[in-house]
Amino acid sequence: MTYTGKYFVSIIFVLLSLQLQAQDYRQTHPDAWDASTVKDAIYALYGDVNIEENKALEIIAQTYQPTLASLPMRIRTTIPTKNIAILLAENDRVLISVIDTLDGENVDYYLRIKVPKGSDVIVIIEGKDGYFYSNNISFEYCTQIHYEKEDN
Repeated sequence: MTYTGKYFVSIIFVLLSLQLQAQDYRQTHPDAWDASTVKDAIYALYGDVNIEENKALEIIAQTYQPTLASLPMRIRTTIPTKNIAILLAENDRVLISVIDTLDGENVDYYLRIKVPKGSDVIVIIEGKDGYFYSNNISFEYCTQIHYEKEDN
């Protein structure tokens, strides 16, 4: 086997290993995806847990959006994590994503989400220490656009 072939096989093995570690939350926690409240989604996903608000979990985004387009945001923390849950409080189904992280990885993710109306985005992480941490950010949309006519 050539050097390139060995490298390719190594990459495939790593990718398969990562895939085997990932949990399919839609199969293991189906009620979480149908929950219509944040409290119900958290209970269906994690059970009866104590969640501490922590500013070390940062959600960075522009809170005032002029359109209903997808919202770029960044989720960052130095807390070693097992997984991240992202919820939209005003959505019909509040849980929008659960992301498994590599063992104890410090999170720094860029992503885009659709926020259909002004809403709170809530991010919950399960720390490697077994504790749960959260933070949230509120978004607003411009409902009226005001144009000023220039005087010539």
